[in-house]
Amino acid sequence: MSECCIYTRISNDPNADTEDGGQGVARQEQDCRDLAERLGWTVTRVYSDNDISAYNGKTRPGFEDMLDGIKRGQFDGLICWHTDRLYRSMKDLERIIEVCDVAEVPIRTVNGGDLDVSNATGKMLARILGSVSRQESEHKAERQRRANVQRAEAGGWWSSHRVFGYNQDGTVREAEAALIRQAASDVLTGKSMRAVARDMNKAESLTAAGKPWNGVNLKRVLMNPRYAGLRVYRGKVVGPGDWQAILDADTHAGLVAILSDTSRGPATVNYERRYIGSRRYLCGRCGA
Repeated sequence: MSECCIYTRISNDPNADTEDGGQGVARQEQDCRDLAERLGWTVTRVYSDNDISAYNGKTRPGFEDMLDGIKRGQFDGLICWHTDRLYRSMKDLERIIEVCDVAEVPIRTVNGGDLDVSNATGKMLARILGSVSRQESEHKAERQRRANVQRAEAGGWWSSHRVFGYNQDGTVREAEAALIRQAASDVLTGKSMRAVARDMNKAESLTAAGKPWNGVNLKRVLMNPRYAGLRVYRGKVVGPGDWQAILDADTHAGLVAILSDTSRGPATVNYERRYIGSRRYLCGRCGA
Protein backbone atom coordinates (compact mmCIF):
# COMPACT_ATOMS: atom_id res chain seq x y z
CA MET A 1 0.00 0.00 0.00
CA SER A 2 1.38 3.41 -1.02
CA GLU A 3 1.99 6.13 1.54
CA CYS A 4 1.00 9.60 0.38
CA CYS A 5 0.68 13.19 1.49
CA ILE A 6 -2.17 15.65 0.97
CA TYR A 7 -1.78 19.32 0.10
CA THR A 8 -4.59 21.84 0.64
CA ARG A 9 -4.72 25.57 0.03
CA ILE A 10 -7.14 28.50 -0.11
CA SER A 11 -6.10 31.96 -1.29
CA ASN A 12 -8.50 34.00 0.81
CA ASP A 13 -10.15 32.79 4.00
CA PRO A 14 -12.19 35.70 5.46
CA ASN A 15 -12.53 33.78 8.72
CA ALA A 16 -8.84 32.85 9.01
CA ASP A 17 -8.46 34.59 12.38
CA THR A 18 -11.69 33.27 13.89
CA GLU A 19 -12.97 29.97 15.19
CA ASP A 20 -14.56 29.34 11.79
CA GLY A 21 -11.22 29.67 9.98
CA GLY A 22 -9.87 26.77 7.98
CA GLN A 23 -13.22 25.27 6.96
CA GLY A 24 -12.36 25.51 3.26
CA VAL A 25 -9.07 23.62 3.53
CA ALA A 26 -10.78 21.11 5.85
CA ARG A 27 -13.31 20.31 3.10
CA GLN A 28 -10.48 19.87 0.62
CA GLU A 29 -8.69 17.54 3.01
CA GLN A 30 -11.77 15.37 3.47
CA ASP A 31 -12.28 15.04 -0.29
CA CYS A 32 -8.59 14.14 -0.68
CA ARG A 33 -8.83 11.51 2.05
CA ASP A 34 -11.83 9.98 0.29
CA LEU A 35 -9.79 9.79 -2.93
CA ALA A 36 -6.87 8.21 -1.06
CA GLU A 37 -9.20 5.55 0.30
CA ARG A 38 -10.48 4.76 -3.19
CA LEU A 39 -6.90 4.50 -4.45
CA GLY A 40 -5.86 2.29 -1.55
CA TRP A 41 -3.29 4.85 -0.40
CA THR A 42 -2.42 5.61 3.22
CA VAL A 43 -2.30 9.29 4.16
CA THR A 44 0.70 9.90 6.41
CA ARG A 45 0.93 13.70 6.31
CA VAL A 46 -1.28 16.68 5.44
CA TYR A 47 0.29 19.98 4.37
CA SER A 48 -1.85 23.10 4.30
CA ASP A 49 -1.55 26.78 3.40
CA ASN A 50 -4.70 28.56 4.50
CA ASP A 51 -5.35 32.13 3.40
CA ILE A 52 -2.22 32.20 1.18
CA SER A 53 -2.23 32.92 -2.55
CA ALA A 54 -0.20 30.83 -4.99
CA TYR A 55 -0.31 33.65 -7.55
CA ASN A 56 1.50 36.54 -5.89
CA GLY A 57 4.78 34.72 -5.22
CA LYS A 58 4.57 34.74 -1.41
CA THR A 59 6.29 31.89 0.40
CA ARG A 60 3.93 29.04 1.22
CA PRO A 61 5.32 27.24 4.29
CA GLY A 62 3.20 24.12 3.78
CA PHE A 63 4.18 23.91 0.12
CA GLU A 64 7.88 24.21 0.96
CA ASP A 65 7.64 21.54 3.68
CA MET A 66 5.81 19.23 1.27
CA LEU A 67 8.54 19.54 -1.37
CA ASP A 68 11.17 18.82 1.29
CA GLY A 69 9.28 15.70 2.36
CA ILE A 70 9.05 14.44 -1.22
CA LYS A 71 12.76 15.10 -1.73
CA ARG A 72 13.53 12.95 1.33
CA GLY A 73 11.51 10.10 -0.16
CA GLN A 74 8.83 10.11 2.52
CA PHE A 75 5.90 9.67 0.13
CA ASP A 76 4.89 7.48 -2.77
CA GLY A 77 2.18 9.84 -3.99
CA LEU A 78 0.71 13.33 -3.69
CA ILE A 79 -3.00 14.19 -3.56
CA CYS A 80 -4.58 17.64 -3.87
CA TRP A 81 -8.10 18.87 -4.55
CA HIS A 82 -7.18 20.47 -7.90
CA THR A 83 -3.96 21.39 -9.66
CA ASP A 84 -4.64 25.10 -9.13
CA ARG A 85 -4.53 24.45 -5.38
CA LEU A 86 -1.01 23.14 -5.86
CA TYR A 87 0.41 25.75 -8.23
CA ARG A 88 -0.59 28.86 -10.17
CA SER A 89 2.81 29.93 -11.43
CA MET A 90 5.10 28.20 -13.88
CA LYS A 91 7.98 28.71 -11.47
CA ASP A 92 6.29 26.60 -8.80
CA LEU A 93 5.25 24.03 -11.39
CA GLU A 94 8.82 23.52 -12.56
CA ARG A 95 9.90 22.94 -8.96
CA ILE A 96 7.14 20.35 -8.55
CA ILE A 97 8.13 18.62 -11.79
CA GLU A 98 11.78 18.52 -10.77
CA VAL A 99 11.10 17.09 -7.32
CA CYS A 100 8.32 14.63 -8.22
CA ASP A 101 10.14 13.38 -11.34
CA VAL A 102 13.26 12.44 -9.38
CA ALA A 103 11.26 10.92 -6.51
CA GLU A 104 8.89 9.16 -8.96
CA VAL A 105 5.86 10.56 -7.12
CA PRO A 106 2.58 10.67 -9.11
CA ILE A 107 0.08 13.46 -8.50
CA ARG A 108 -3.62 12.66 -8.09
CA THR A 109 -6.35 15.29 -7.79
CA VAL A 110 -10.00 15.15 -6.77
CA ASN A 111 -11.26 17.43 -9.54
CA GLY A 112 -8.35 18.14 -11.86
CA GLY A 113 -7.26 14.80 -13.28
CA ASP A 114 -4.00 12.95 -12.70
CA LEU A 115 -0.48 14.17 -13.42
CA ASP A 116 2.42 11.88 -14.19
CA VAL A 117 5.49 14.10 -14.46
CA SER A 118 7.84 11.17 -15.03
CA ASN A 119 7.34 11.43 -18.81
CA ALA A 120 7.35 14.20 -21.41
CA THR A 121 3.60 13.98 -22.11
CA GLY A 122 2.70 14.28 -18.45
CA LYS A 123 4.99 17.28 -18.04
CA MET A 124 3.44 18.92 -21.11
CA LEU A 125 -0.08 18.46 -19.71
CA ALA A 126 1.01 19.87 -16.35
CA ARG A 127 2.46 22.93 -18.07
CA ILE A 128 -0.70 23.44 -20.13
CA LEU A 129 -2.83 23.30 -16.99
CA GLY A 130 -0.38 25.69 -15.31
CA SER A 131 -0.72 28.18 -18.17
CA VAL A 132 -4.51 28.00 -17.96
CA SER A 133 -4.46 28.56 -14.18
CA ARG A 134 -2.08 31.48 -14.59
CA GLN A 135 -4.31 33.06 -17.23
CA GLU A 136 -7.36 32.67 -14.96
CA SER A 137 -5.52 34.38 -12.09
CA GLU A 138 -4.33 37.24 -14.28
CA HIS A 139 -7.79 37.71 -15.79
CA LYS A 140 -9.34 37.76 -12.31
CA ALA A 141 -6.77 40.37 -11.23
CA GLU A 142 -7.72 42.53 -14.24
CA ARG A 143 -11.41 42.36 -13.30
CA GLN A 144 -10.65 43.22 -9.70
CA ARG A 145 -8.51 46.21 -10.69
CA ARG A 146 -11.29 47.52 -12.94
CA ALA A 147 -13.85 47.06 -10.16
CA ASN A 148 -11.55 48.89 -7.75
CA VAL A 149 -11.25 51.81 -10.17
CA GLN A 150 -15.02 51.95 -10.54
CA ARG A 151 -15.56 51.96 -6.77
CA ALA A 152 -12.93 54.67 -6.35
CA GLU A 153 -14.48 56.87 -9.03
CA ALA A 154 -17.87 56.45 -7.35
CA GLY A 155 -16.33 57.93 -4.19
CA GLY A 156 -17.16 55.05 -1.88
CA TRP A 157 -15.39 54.71 1.46
CA TRP A 158 -12.78 51.96 1.57
CA SER A 159 -10.00 51.03 3.96
CA SER A 160 -8.47 47.70 4.91
CA HIS A 161 -8.04 48.97 8.49
CA ARG A 162 -9.50 51.64 10.71
CA VAL A 163 -8.28 55.13 9.94
CA PHE A 164 -7.57 57.61 12.75
CA GLY A 165 -10.49 60.01 12.99
CA TYR A 166 -12.97 57.56 11.45
CA ASN A 167 -14.73 54.34 12.34
CA GLN A 168 -14.30 51.33 10.08
CA ASP A 169 -17.52 52.22 8.23
CA GLY A 170 -16.31 55.75 7.45
CA THR A 171 -18.28 57.64 10.10
CA VAL A 172 -16.38 60.31 12.02
CA ARG A 173 -14.93 59.78 15.50
CA GLU A 174 -15.41 63.30 16.76
CA ALA A 175 -12.84 63.16 19.58
CA GLU A 176 -10.10 62.10 17.16
CA ALA A 177 -11.35 64.48 14.47
CA ALA A 178 -10.99 67.38 16.91
CA LEU A 179 -7.34 66.43 17.49
CA ILE A 180 -6.71 66.37 13.72
CA ARG A 181 -8.28 69.82 13.29
CA GLN A 182 -6.20 71.23 16.17
CA ALA A 183 -3.01 69.66 14.79
CA ALA A 184 -3.73 71.15 11.36
CA SER A 185 -4.31 74.59 12.86
CA ASP A 186 -1.09 74.39 14.89
CA VAL A 187 1.00 73.40 11.87
CA LEU A 188 -0.48 76.17 9.72
CA THR A 189 0.42 78.74 12.38
CA GLY A 190 4.05 77.62 12.47
CA LYS A 191 4.19 75.02 15.21
CA SER A 192 6.59 72.15 14.56
CA MET A 193 5.40 68.66 13.75
CA ARG A 194 7.39 67.33 16.67
CA ALA A 195 5.73 69.73 19.08
CA VAL A 196 2.26 68.93 17.73
CA ALA A 197 2.97 65.21 18.08
CA ARG A 198 4.04 65.80 21.69
CA ASP A 199 0.77 67.61 22.38
CA MET A 200 -1.24 64.70 20.96
CA ASN A 201 0.70 62.23 23.09
CA LYS A 202 0.08 64.39 26.16
CA ALA A 203 -3.62 64.16 25.36
CA GLU A 204 -3.18 60.38 25.66
CA SER A 205 -4.03 59.92 22.02
CA LEU A 206 -2.62 57.02 19.99
CA THR A 207 -2.63 56.32 16.27
CA ALA A 208 -5.22 53.93 14.84
CA ALA A 209 -2.52 51.24 15.09
CA GLY A 210 -2.13 51.96 18.80
CA LYS A 211 1.28 53.66 18.55
CA PRO A 212 2.49 57.01 19.94
CA TRP A 213 2.56 59.99 17.63
CA ASN A 214 5.73 61.31 16.02
CA GLY A 215 6.52 63.73 13.23
CA VAL A 216 6.45 61.06 10.56
CA ASN A 217 3.08 59.40 11.24
CA LEU A 218 1.46 62.75 12.03
CA LYS A 219 2.64 64.19 8.71
CA ARG A 220 1.21 61.17 6.92
CA VAL A 221 -2.18 61.84 8.50
CA LEU A 222 -2.23 65.58 7.87
CA MET A 223 -1.31 65.17 4.19
CA ASN A 224 -3.83 62.39 3.56
CA PRO A 225 -6.54 63.60 1.10
CA ARG A 226 -9.03 61.29 2.82
CA TYR A 227 -9.42 63.86 5.62
CA ALA A 228 -10.52 66.47 3.08
CA GLY A 229 -13.16 64.08 1.74
CA LEU A 230 -11.17 63.13 -1.35
CA ARG A 231 -11.06 59.58 -2.76
CA VAL A 232 -7.58 58.28 -3.61
CA TYR A 233 -6.73 55.28 -5.77
CA ARG A 234 -3.13 54.13 -6.23
CA GLY A 235 -1.81 57.35 -4.79
CA LYS A 236 -3.89 59.68 -6.99
CA VAL A 237 -7.00 61.67 -6.14
CA VAL A 238 -9.81 60.46 -8.40
CA GLY A 239 -12.67 62.57 -7.08
CA PRO A 240 -14.74 63.52 -4.04
CA GLY A 241 -15.66 60.88 -1.49
CA ASP A 242 -19.11 60.20 -0.06
CA TRP A 243 -18.03 60.53 3.59
CA GLN A 244 -17.83 63.51 5.94
CA ALA A 245 -14.60 65.47 5.64
CA ILE A 246 -12.68 66.38 8.78
CA LEU A 247 -10.65 69.17 7.14
CA ASP A 248 -11.87 71.65 4.53
CA ALA A 249 -10.22 71.79 1.12
CA ASP A 250 -8.29 75.00 1.82
CA THR A 251 -6.83 73.66 5.05
CA HIS A 252 -5.77 70.45 3.30
CA ALA A 253 -4.15 72.41 0.47
CA GLY A 254 -2.27 74.57 2.96
CA LEU A 255 -0.97 71.57 4.86
CA VAL A 256 0.21 69.88 1.67
CA ALA A 257 1.97 73.08 0.57
CA ILE A 258 3.80 73.47 3.87
CA LEU A 259 4.67 69.84 4.53
CA SER A 260 5.86 69.14 0.98
CA ASP A 261 7.94 72.29 0.59
CA THR A 262 11.44 70.87 0.04
CA SER A 263 12.98 74.35 -0.10
CA ARG A 264 12.38 74.63 3.62
CA GLY A 265 14.36 71.53 4.46
CA PRO A 266 14.02 67.75 4.37
CA ALA A 267 10.71 65.95 4.72
CA THR A 268 11.06 65.77 8.49
CA VAL A 269 12.01 69.46 8.86
CA ASN A 270 11.03 71.25 12.07
CA TYR A 271 9.09 74.39 11.09
CA GLU A 272 9.01 75.88 14.56
CA ARG A 273 10.75 79.25 14.88
CA ARG A 274 13.65 78.38 17.15
CA TYR A 275 15.44 81.73 16.98
CA ILE A 276 14.34 85.38 16.96
CA GLY A 277 14.12 86.54 13.36
CA SER A 278 13.68 83.07 11.85
CA ARG A 279 12.27 83.41 8.31
CA ARG A 280 12.44 87.20 8.68
CA TYR A 281 16.12 88.11 8.26
CA LEU A 282 18.80 87.03 5.78
CA CYS A 283 22.30 86.19 6.89
CA GLY A 284 24.73 88.83 5.61
CA ARG A 285 27.44 86.21 5.18
CA CYS A 286 25.76 83.18 3.55
CA GLY A 287 22.36 84.53 2.53
CA ALA A 288 20.43 81.88 4.45
